[in-house]
Amino acid sequence: MMNRVSIIIVLVTAIGLASCVSIPRGPLTPDELADAARAGKAVVMVRILGEADGEPISVFESSHWEDNLAVALGGFETGGEVAPLGTLRWVSEAARKEGWIFFVLAPGTHYMALQPPRLTGFFTYQARWRHAPRWRIEVPAGLRAGYGGTLILPGKASKWAFGAKFLMFLAPGRSRIVNHEKRAAELFAAHLPGLGPPTRIEMVRHAGPVIIRTPQARKPAK
Repeated sequence: MMNRVSIIIVLVTAIGLASCVSIPRGPLTPDELADAARAGKAVVMVRILGEADGEPISVFESSHWEDNLAVALGGFETGGEVAPLGTLRWVSEAARKEGWIFFVLAPGTHYMALQPPRLTGFFTYQARWRHAPRWRIEVPAGLRAGYGGTLILPGKASKWAFGAKFLMFLAPGRSRIVNHEKRAAELFAAHLPGLGPPTRIEMVRHAGPVIIRTPQARKPAK
């Protein structure tokens, strides 16, 4: 029979293993697309590019998800609080390495928060989400395909033992949004043709109190 110390060791080990497990799911299935349409949700694609010392860094390069930039989402249902995503979605492996991921979002206000890969204890890392930098994405009612913009995210780079670079510290105050709408349209056309071309709903850096809005009428970016 296991004593109390052994049980604690097993539990701690299980938590550690769970925090290291990645469950990347890749593209949407036809059933998921149908479910999203019935629920009035939109597929919103964003691109995130790291930058350090003037050089680009792929933030979703690694096949092991814990070695990549971590993403959390929050919105109306969560009162604006963000929760880390156990899975991220992309339309292809090549697109993932280019920094492209997508979310399936209901109409309304959503927050995307980011952290570097976890290099600390599990609970310490989880607690940092409350103060992680955020970007706000407004999804209008009736939208089916959206492009949330391309986030250029500067920071300080380091290297894993196998040589790949990653962002060890983020500098969100120097981040900027650029427009890669043409590439987004190409990815939608190639992998999600049934949704039509995406509407640009550019994310914005969020600071201050959480804003929760009722979905607005559809207003494409100029």
